[in-house]
Order: sequence, then structure tokens, then C-alpha cells
Amino acid sequence: MTTITTSGDTVTVTGAVDLNARGLTVDSTAAGGSAAGANISFNQTIDGAGALTLTGGTLGDVTITGATGNGTALTGLTITGNDISLGNIGGAAAGVSGATSVTAADGAGPDAGSITLTGTTYNQNQLTLNAGAATNAVQVAGGAAAALTHHHHQRRHGDGDRRGGSERARPDGGQHRRWRQRGGRQHQLQPDH
Repeated sequence: MTTITTSGDTVTVTGAVDLNARGLTVDSTAAGGSAAGANISFNQTIDGAGALTLTGGTLGDVTITGATGNGTALTGLTITGNDISLGNIGGAAAGVSGATSVTAADGAGPDAGSITLTGTTYNQNQLTLNAGAATNAVQVAGGAAAALTHHHHQRRHGDGDRRGGSERARPDGGQHRRWRQRGGRQHQLQPDH
């Protein structure tokens, strides 16, 4: 396990990351000592059979631009921060073999927390998206329909409401669930009907 900790300093990774079957934790809050944290950015792909934990704090935005787990699936993905932006997860196969948890901070910064899916493919084993308060958004901004494929899914609003998507059985006994963007460029994630 490798840990990178800062006391409210920005962390930017500009090259491709291979976890090499080791875990990586990036924490810009000094393990909670600087709750506001700072921005964390990964600008290329992230692969390797290890768990990735990113903690941006109440004011730190977390951005992953490249695909996560498209070459080799991660074993887990946990992201917390203010505004969170995610590129693709996986491809034809799951990009995360374990749980994926994404939690946006609520009301602690100059804006409410949000989660924005900027890619078109989100293929993982188990996904939880928590955007904080009911007024905060989980948005699709990839410019095309985004496909979410996974075995277990929860999308939470601040009031605890869970909303599911459409499902169809896969030959291996799992389930596919598909979500799509409706309307213009950035809208709340809406289920297919």
C-alpha cells in the first residue's frame, strides 16, 4: 500500500498509473487534519489489481480524466471530495472488480457537491453514487449516452431515496443496468424506461 498525504496541497498526476497489484491512497486532508483538503487530479489511465482511495476533503475537487481499469481492473475504488468528475470505468470488462463508492461533499464549500460522469462507459461490479443533499446532482456530461453495467447499484440522494435503472439478465447470471442522458449536455442521470 502506498499513501500520499498532503496538508491541503493539490495533487496532480499527469502520467498513466499502474497500481501493480498494490493499493494507493491519495489524501489531501492530512488524514482529516485539514478537512477542507485540496484538488486531486489524474490526467491519464489508472490500471492494476489494487485498490485506489482518493480523499479530496470538503473543498477539494477530484477529477479522473482517463479510463480507470480498462487494461487491468482495480480491486476497489473509493472517492470522496467536493465536486467529483469521472471518465470511463472499465470497457468490455469490469474496470473495478470490487466495490466502487463515490461521495461528494455537501454544502461545505462555495458550491454544493456534485458527481459528473464525463465518459460513456461505466462497467464495474458494485457502484454507489452519493451526491449529498437531494438538490445535488449526479450528472452525465460525456456528450453521448452513458452505459452503466454492474451487478449491484445504488444511487442516493440526500434524503436517502434510491432510484434504480432498467435491467436485463446476462448469460452469466449477472445483470446489466443501463442509464442514459436525456436532453441537453448536462442533466441529472435518468433511467431508461
